[in-house]
Amino acid sequence: MGSLDRISTILRSNVNALLDQADDPEKTLDQLIRDMADALGEVHGQVTDMIAQEKLMETDRDRNVALAKEWEDKATSAMTRGADHLAHEALRRKIDYEMNAQAYATQLQAQSDVVEKLTHDVAQLEAKYAGTTRGRGALIARHRGAVAPQTVTHPVLIIATLVASAVRIVQEYERGVIFRLGRLVGARGPGLVLLVPFIERMRKVDLRIVTLEVPAQEAITRDNVTVKVNAVVYFQVINPADAVVKVVDYVRTTSLIGQTTLRSILGQSDLDHLLSQRTKINQELQLMIGEQTNGWGVKVTSVEVRDLELPQTMQRAMARQAEAEREQRAKVIHAEGEFSASQQLAAAAQVIGSQPATLQLRYLQTLTEIAAEKNSTIVFPLPLDLLQGFLHPRPAQDSVEGTHTGETESPNGAASAAPVVLGSG
Repeated sequence: MGSLDRISTILRSNVNALLDQADDPEKTLDQLIRDMADALGEVHGQVTDMIAQEKLMETDRDRNVALAKEWEDKATSAMTRGADHLAHEALRRKIDYEMNAQAYATQLQAQSDVVEKLTHDVAQLEAKYAGTTRGRGALIARHRGAVAPQTVTHPVLIIATLVASAVRIVQEYERGVIFRLGRLVGARGPGLVLLVPFIERMRKVDLRIVTLEVPAQEAITRDNVTVKVNAVVYFQVINPADAVVKVVDYVRTTSLIGQTTLRSILGQSDLDHLLSQRTKINQELQLMIGEQTNGWGVKVTSVEVRDLELPQTMQRAMARQAEAEREQRAKVIHAEGEFSASQQLAAAAQVIGSQPATLQLRYLQTLTEIAAEKNSTIVFPLPLDLLQGFLHPRPAQDSVEGTHTGETESPNGAASAAPVVLGSG
């Protein structure tokens, strides 16, 4: 904290030693008194802001404690009714609120220690400022000696001090929020800003996009899987006056809201939804965080879930599931291929069965393919109809009738055939 360091430096300084080393003791003493006054003005405002921040932390802590108690009662009621799922959900929410309350309590203790240290230093500085102001004349007379008073430098010094306190430079990416005697006047800038000395006070606010990393949050999903997720929030101030007046520290508040909202979204989603619907979850986070930050002039431009950590057991289970799904798809594709081939074979059998000559041509084609392999023995079927004339010769009349009636078929409708073995030398 810059003001705290400044107070410590002033408290460690020795007024007499500074005046002994100064060429102009009166000017040095006046500068020291102005530094004390400026430091006191800054620190008083910071102490007021920190006390207000403590009250907000106490309110948030008490609210989380009350919510944890409420969800504990709901869990007890659900267990009594035998609703285990509702009881598990209520216990999970109770644990979340208890952790939030503990975090607020820790931050409140740290804030209280800083305020106590700052208040103690301010009291010492006020005492030193009062003593130095009261003894100004005596200190100057003692260290100036016989040197004539330089009355000419007093008006110049006063004018320079007034000009330095009245002129402020605001950068293009900043805005200056002006307070006049504690009342909000508005935002000014960029460029040169003129203030009324000792009446108006300015606080600068950065309008650039801020990248805020949300720490990893461990939570239980709706299907009872423990996951750890971290995210990144991008936001910027669109209303500088609201960002200064309506919230103590908008950066820290946005960070805490991002953490609680991320855990809430994790608890409402299934694991499959977290893995497959990353864009939708980012949009939900942006919408929920933006609804709360819009009230103090902060716009959330984007929220990105950066990393999702799963337990090793869950990773192995998902790998086995993916392998089983791939095997299932392979078996389905193989069965579909077999089914399609059987349909084609059935259609080919119908075509060949309707024309006996087609089967004979297929025999000859098979014989040609086998002969190309240079086999020593070839076995192929020979239709018995070709041998009927040699084995059982019939009269000429029967032969004539056979030309009209057609070939003799086997009981299944196809011509009978006998195997013939040919040997190749």
